[in-house]
This record gives sequence, C-alpha cells and structure tokens, in this order.
Amino acid sequence: RTPALELGFTNATLRTTHVVTLKNLAQDALYYYQAASVMDGVRIPAETAQFRTLKTSGSLMFMALGDTGQETVAQAEIAEVLRREKPELVLHGGDIVYGGFSDVTVDTRFFNYYQPQMKSTPFFLAIGNHELVTSDGRADVNPTNWQATATNFQNAFYLPTNNVTGTEHFYSFDHGDAHFVALYNPWFHSYVFTNTSDQFRWLTNDLAHSEKPWKFIFLHAPIAHSGSHALYDNDRNGILDQQEMMQLLLPPAERYGVDLVFGSHDHNFERFAPTNGLHHVVTGGGGASLYIPVGRHPASAQFWQINHCLRVKVEGESLSLDALGTDGVVFDSMIINRAPVPRKVFESMWQSPVVEAVRATDGDGNIAGQTFNLMGDPILSRSGKFSNLGRFYVNNDATHLYLGFSQVMLYADSHIFLFVETGEPGVTNLMGLGNGRIDPEGEGVDGLDFLKNLSFTNFTPSVGCILGDEFADGQRRSFLRPGSAFNGGQGVFRLNKKFEDVRGIRLQQFNRSPQVGEGRGEQNADFIEVAIPFSELGNVRAGQTIKVGAVVGGGAVDARTQARHLDTGFLGYGLKGSGREPVALEGFSIKLGTR
Repeated sequence: RTPALELGFTNATLRTTHVVTLKNLAQDALYYYQAASVMDGVRIPAETAQFRTLKTSGSLMFMALGDTGQETVAQAEIAEVLRREKPELVLHGGDIVYGGFSDVTVDTRFFNYYQPQMKSTPFFLAIGNHELVTSDGRADVNPTNWQATATNFQNAFYLPTNNVTGTEHFYSFDHGDAHFVALYNPWFHSYVFTNTSDQFRWLTNDLAHSEKPWKFIFLHAPIAHSGSHALYDNDRNGILDQQEMMQLLLPPAERYGVDLVFGSHDHNFERFAPTNGLHHVVTGGGGASLYIPVGRHPASAQFWQINHCLRVKVEGESLSLDALGTDGVVFDSMIINRAPVPRKVFESMWQSPVVEAVRATDGDGNIAGQTFNLMGDPILSRSGKFSNLGRFYVNNDATHLYLGFSQVMLYADSHIFLFVETGEPGVTNLMGLGNGRIDPEGEGVDGLDFLKNLSFTNFTPSVGCILGDEFADGQRRSFLRPGSAFNGGQGVFRLNKKFEDVRGIRLQQFNRSPQVGEGRGEQNADFIEVAIPFSELGNVRAGQTIKVGAVVGGGAVDARTQARHLDTGFLGYGLKGSGREPVALEGFSIKLGTR
C-alpha cells in the first residue's frame, strides 16, 4: 500500500526536517511509512506513521488558528489541543515566528510544537507581518518585487503555489466539499492589496472556477476586527486597513459564494454577524500575548481575549464552528446553515428549564453566571445576509412552553420576530393590527405595528414576540434598540388590534452562556429564552402540535406603507421574498412533549 517514497533529513541539535517525495498517490487514501532520523549523531529508530491524502468530496473537519510563535505555555497547550482533536487539516493565519524568521527560530518556535502532528496532518499557512523580518532584524522585503518577500518562510515550508507568480504567497486547494484560498496581505505597508493587483485577478478567477459547495478564505489581516490593530491605517490613505480589506474582498466573496473568512493579526477571538451573507471570524489567539478591544466593530457578536484555536465541521448544508481554549473546552460556537427547516414534525423535549425572573446583576444587562438551559436536538435556522438565528430549541412541561435561540448574530438596528400558532384563532398577516403609528409612549409595540409586508403561509399565529436585546428582559412595549431609527419594543404580545400583552411570560436575553467576563460594547442577545404559560395560549396541552416561525427585521422602515426590511435569514419551512416587498413565512410543526 505504500507508494514510491523518498525521505531526506537535515539535522541540527533541535531540528529534524523531513523532505518527502511521494509519487502516484491515490486521492482519499491512507498510507503508512517508516522514517528514521539522526539527532546529534545518534540514530533514532524508525517509527511507523500514517497520513491520508485529501479527499475529493464529502464532510470534513479542520482546525484554524493564528499568531502562535512566541514560545509560550499557551502555544504548547493549544498545540496539544490540535493533536487531541485529530483534524483532517490545519489552517494557520500567519505570524508563525516572532522575533525574526530563520532556520533556527522556525524550528524552535514552530516545528518544535507542531512537527509530531505534521507527520500525519497537513498544515496550510498564510504569511503574516512577522514572517517579513529576519532573525537579525532585517526586513525580508524586496522593495521592487513583492514576490521576492518572505524568502525564509518560502524556504521553510512546502506549500501549494499559484499559477500567476509561481510562489507560495497565495494559493488554493480542495478537500472534501470545500475550496480553500490562502491570501497574502500581512498588512497594508510592505504590500498593498488592491483590486487591480495580480493577486486579486487570480482570486476572482480561482473562485469563479471552483464548483465546491463550500468556500473559505484565510489570510493574516482581517476584514473586520475590534482588537489592538483595529484602528490601523498602514498605507496612510485615510481608510482603515480593515475597511479596505472588507471593500476589497466582499464583492468577489458575495459573487462567488464564499461562506467564511478567517483572519488573524489581532490576538483574540472574535466572530461577527454576516455581512451581505459573508461570515467572518478573527482567530489570532494561537499562543501569542493577548490584545484588548479598542472599540467594538458594528458587526461584532463576540469578543474574547483568550488563547484558542477553532474546530470547524462541514456536513451537507451546515457548518459548525467551535472556539476551544487552552484546556480544549468550547467557550463559544456558531453555525452557518444554508437550508430551511426540513419538512417534518419536530418533537419538543419535556423539561422545565430555568428562565430567571430577576433583574440583571452584571452591569451589562445580564445575570452573572446564567446559562442557556433549553435542551434537546437543535433546529437549525437558515442564515441570512445580515443575520443568523443560530440554533433553536423547544421545551415544555405541564404548564409552560419554552422557546430559545442560541448563538444568534444580528446588528444593533435589528429585531427578531418569533411567531407561535397554537390552534386558537390566528392571523394570516399583520394588516389592520395596531394603530399604525410610531408611539412608544402610547400603544407601543411598534415593531409589530410596522411589519405590514409580512404574511404567513400554512401558518396562522396568534402570538408574536419581539426579541434581540440583552438589556430587554420581560415585557417592554417601549424599548429602543441602540442602532434602530424607531422604538420597536421587546416582549410577547397577542396578534390583535391592540397587541395586548401575553401575561405571565418570562424572557431572558444575554450574550454568553455561562455569563462570564465582559461583553461590553454591544447589546445584541446571543442567547434568548422565552417561557409562555399554556393558559395564555388557548390552553394548549402537552402532546398537541403547534407551529413556530421567525424572521429578522433590519433598520429600514417605510412609515408610509408600514413595511419593514426583512432579511433572508429565517426559521421555518420556507420564506418567499425579502426587503420591504411582500414576504411570506411558512412556520414549522412541533409536537409538544409528554412526561
């Protein structure tokens, strides 16, 4: 089973570099090999190792990280997490070696940590700004030919090349159902990445010719971030570097269906609400010293000042991303789901989750230590252009219906509208409901009042919830979201002429589970729990079937037509239309649990 194999070794006191030539490898095949090396004149016995070639299709699991090479305890701990997870491949976003790149420092600050895993797991690396400095402090930059930069990096690794420059500065490859693109933009100083550059033309051509259902970009400089580099303008053109990166990469990413961009450079973890359908994260905490936020990006959903790596799983139409700390424990997660809810009847889980009815205690709209308590198999929402409703859960006991969202991502001008049908008389649209005026100090509930372009298909809800803000727990007929142009309210209301309160509800909205540390600078709710008494739902009972559906309204409201801009993200069997044009939501069925 072993193909023709040649192994060569270069040895130093701390160094054993394997040069491997493999011929006639089958795709998606497992190979074994034996390799011996010599350290300080002593021959080390051969050991059997194995590797698997990249596969042509199917599900996949990979890890991502960046900003590692400072020889810290955290770097060693994250390297161990990578080994334990046994990914199919690893993406590294750059800043591989701090303090100057040389044969010695790449051994001590990179291979020393990852070489055992690299014998069987391919590592794909992007170039960071620290790869442009040699160990004697000189810049590894050619002022007249950027393709001749990072020479030590290119000598140290064997990576794919591109067909434009023939170098490893940028490249792409496929694995399973995914297409990966590594880009070169260590910062906007030594090389300025523009839409007239060879790299950009290569990128658009590369993406246009990929038929893979999932597409990822990884690079050093992020397209959005809130950490210590967030305010940098290295090319001194009056535009922040991150804004330039977003303006540059968003159009081709949107046109050719890129799903997720991995950035590094800022030494922290950050995830963002989608931008025109593009999700993006910062994963710069692979071992280097950590950065604080200098101002919250408008799309930021979570910011963690923590050393970490990411685990990404792709299967079918869904992607799950988990952020793992130095102990290997997940501290944050997100999903990207591209399909509506499957057409089947889901089952609620019988339990009584804790939904607190006390005031916030942490000074940031949350209860210290609170957790998301709904359980069962999650129902996945469909991700939208500017929102992601994440995972949805339904629980019940003998007296209450419990509805919950986890890992929500939305903007400060947005509201989540969750609707419930229980069998009591409901509505097919919101025409004629409310007083048609923006009057938060009067009738209020203006979020539902200005939703006249929404109708329902095979769905007649009688209850509507306005959700999305961690500072709004309980009934708030008048509540202004920080980015909204009008006061939409928050809470649970009847879909009748006056949008009457649904009595006895409990509502908790918070941004972490468990609620630890600080998430200041934004107030979008990542976790939402709603408890509604059955007595307020037409005395629905356990074992009966209800319907539920949800949409997200953005900031644009037409006061004349009372229409709201609705996103493409939703929870339901189907959604027709978006924007301020007519939109039709089809809810999905849930059978309530029994003891």
